Amino acid sequence: MTFSPAQFARRYPWLAWILVLAIFGGAVGVGVLGGAWMVICREGRCPSIASLEAYVPSQTSKVYAADGRFITELGLERRTLVSLSQIPKHVRDAVVRELFGRGICQGTIIVGESGRRLEVRTQ
Repeated sequence: MTFSPAQFARRYPWLAWILVLAIFGGAVGVGVLGGAWMVICREGRCPSIASLEAYVPSQTSKVYAADGRFITELGLERRTLVSLSQIPKHVRDAVVRELFGRGICQGTIIVGESGRRLEVRTQ
């Protein structure tokens, strides 16, 4: 059974409205996302991928007593970069178990060391 365009429009008038609303909604969505990107990254404010790969966070100063006791850390960020080989295997396994247990990661986790960063990817 074939319909002429006029018969189709009379039979399914709501379909035209759904199509118009979908096109309008898609255009608005693209405009909002594009505008947000332009506002956030205007004038080169977004970092390049190369600069993110070479990122080294600022570290704190560790203060020790004369007898070698650790007293405190001074600074904004409390992190110390270590290589994957310096992290005990039971700690790495506990992190992987926790990620799977909370449902954060599903599938296979590949852990590898490239430079000084830990890559965890799900497949």
